[in-house]
Amino acid sequence: MVTTRNVYVHYGEKPIVKDFSHLFKEGKIHTIIGPNGSGKSTVFKALSRLLNHKSGVIEINETPINLYQPKSLSKILAVLSQTNHAPSDFTVRDLLRFGRTPHKRFFEALNKEDDTIIDWAIKITHLEALENRRVCCLSGGERQRAWIAMNLAQQPKVLLLDEPTTYLDIQHQFEVMELVKHLNQSLNMTVVMILHDLTQASLYSDEIIVINKGEIVCTGTPETVLTTELIQKVYNVNVEIGRHKSGKPLIVPIGRA
Repeated sequence: MVTTRNVYVHYGEKPIVKDFSHLFKEGKIHTIIGPNGSGKSTVFKALSRLLNHKSGVIEINETPINLYQPKSLSKILAVLSQTNHAPSDFTVRDLLRFGRTPHKRFFEALNKEDDTIIDWAIKITHLEALENRRVCCLSGGERQRAWIAMNLAQQPKVLLLDEPTTYLDIQHQFEVMELVKHLNQSLNMTVVMILHDLTQASLYSDEIIVINKGEIVCTGTPETVLTTELIQKVYNVNVEIGRHKSGKPLIVPIGRA
């Protein structure tokens, strides 16, 4: 589905991401982790075509990402950044209407099929009671669900999420992560996300990609990647690792390495 080969991304002349090569398997949740400044967000921007890569290849369905027209790419790939802004008078339903743009010609009005898809996106994200409320008046968790719903209205195959639980309290973090898991399982949607919370990464990922200083350090399942040795090496912190009932690691920091 999404493949990168020998990707380098520069800011000016400075290489930030180096030789990033990975196959993001269809229908799986892939999480990129790493310390601040490791290049996570730069990888995200390159995958979402918000930033051009210097060299290498990024492909979706075996087609280089730079060959897609914007609307064609938006039918396959939906992107949720860390911060998102809607006009102050936009309701939730207005926001989701905007998600139908890739499927419409210039100035073409929405039709009954579009309304059906919008209704579906509202229902699957549990926003029925909020669809006529202004986005700016929602809580953080509600607002994040509204933006994910807008992404779903695009009907993408791949969902890119950049730190989707940032600024949310524990309840809303849980709700957003459970929603991501549900979308992956019910729609076979490929998810690529960036997370800081290692326990969230452990519990909600099929695969974890660890990067540091712009390079991939390790990839694999949470059980194989999230070890005390790797976390100490990459994050310079000592941790204790417990086990969730699912068998996945639970990460507890206990001091600087």
